[in-house]
Amino acid sequence: MSHQPLVTQNYSRKPIDCVLTVGDRHQGRTVQFVLPPSCKTEILGVESGIFTQPNADFVPVFSQERFLGIKTYAFIGQEQGTVMLGGSSDRVQPDRHSGLVADVFEAVRIDIQSVPGTHLSSVDQIVEATHDHIPLVARTTLKNERYNAVIEHPVKTINVGRREPFYQTDTGPVMLPDLTRDWDDMIEGIELAYSAFNTVDRVEFMVRGPSQTPRGDRVHHYGQSVRRDSTNEIVKLGTD
Repeated sequence: MSHQPLVTQNYSRKPIDCVLTVGDRHQGRTVQFVLPPSCKTEILGVESGIFTQPNADFVPVFSQERFLGIKTYAFIGQEQGTVMLGGSSDRVQPDRHSGLVADVFEAVRIDIQSVPGTHLSSVDQIVEATHDHIPLVARTTLKNERYNAVIEHPVKTINVGRREPFYQTDTGPVMLPDLTRDWDDMIEGIELAYSAFNTVDRVEFMVRGPSQTPRGDRVHHYGQSVRRDSTNEIVKLGTD
């Protein structure tokens, strides 16, 4: 925490924007990460001045055992000297902080709801499901020699055409894993990114990372374009 809390207990409920499942094919093990939506840094229970200053966007990543907190300030380093860890005067709270759930939280409960879905196997099916306002979910699978990673997320934005049949997703943030990482360090390598694809075998990500403005300020910005070979699916919720 960046301040001494005014309440002794807090339950925070967050929907899930993205699920990342990473499998280690050599060891036969799987870990699942969830990404809630971004919120703002705040102080609970005050009459006024709810939002902290300097303020940051805040988004956590959770597995059953580990967490990663990502903060985005107006510029990189804005927290220095002003946002201290636990209200202390000598420990700056980092804008990227990870650890064990058991060391920080009383409990973390992850509820992923499964519902029937229908795989859309053609461009025409995707176009018609979009025009029919049917909720859609995207699944992107990335692979290397050791790992298999599946990124699942609701399709918040999709572009389609009937005159020239096409589709193209544009959704984020999602979790982009670094599949060169060791297993126990996987959460540290997760970056936030926007995902876009218009075919079944490749995907492009616009990745959040350090960037410099013309004035020389360093900021976090979705500006690094990354293309990957992949397997992409779009699933409509419900059955025919």
